[in-house]
Amino acid sequence: MGRNLLPILARILVFIIPFGCSDREQKAAQQSKAGPATVPATVIAETATVPERAAPPAVDVWAATWYSLITAKSDPAITDDPDEVYDPISVTQVHDSYSDPGFSREAAYEALLSTTHFVWSVVGAGAIGSAHAWSFRTILRQPDAKDVFEDLLKRGHLAGQLYALCGLYLVDRKVFEARVAPYRDNTMQIWTQYGCVMRRQRVCDVVDYRYREGTRVTIADHAKDLQGRTPKEQ
Repeated sequence: MGRNLLPILARILVFIIPFGCSDREQKAAQQSKAGPATVPATVIAETATVPERAAPPAVDVWAATWYSLITAKSDPAITDDPDEVYDPISVTQVHDSYSDPGFSREAAYEALLSTTHFVWSVVGAGAIGSAHAWSFRTILRQPDAKDVFEDLLKRGHLAGQLYALCGLYLVDRKVFEARVAPYRDNTMQIWTQYGCVMRRQRVCDVVDYRYREGTRVTIADHAKDLQGRTPKEQ
């Protein structure tokens, strides 16, 4: 008789168990029978047309503003006397050298911002390359040389401003012509040096000087002297 009851109990359990399941389980069972859910075509189309947000372009802020962070140095031993013969460049990280000393752009710009002397390419009896000229050439090699020279024209001492004019003459002649005019009439004096000769000169004479015998030396000549020899001439 027990064997006859088994089929009957199985049928009763099949009927009772679904009522004991939760709604979530019943829905899961129905979905498994119905197969995977389908997404409406309109939703797929809208999702496919949403553009991806492009990443913002990288900006090298340091490369664009490095020179504006450089400030001039001063030597406490140097007074504000306009006849003071010592140059504040003595406290910077540059020095005279026969060969390119490999100044960093920061050290070179600090020197040009600090100097109160306009020095040509060589100094001393041995015609050693001046720290001023090496600093100038270092800045001239920079990709943003024009911007650096324009900043030097605004923030440098008079000597530094003359170096800025030399640089602008070499990198952008139109900008040079637009900036040089006030210096042609400037009668203030600064220290200049070429070789062993150090003397006081008016700014206007550094920009354009005519000797009695007809020789003329201009800021363009100074620029070419500071630039040094080109690779073809070496």
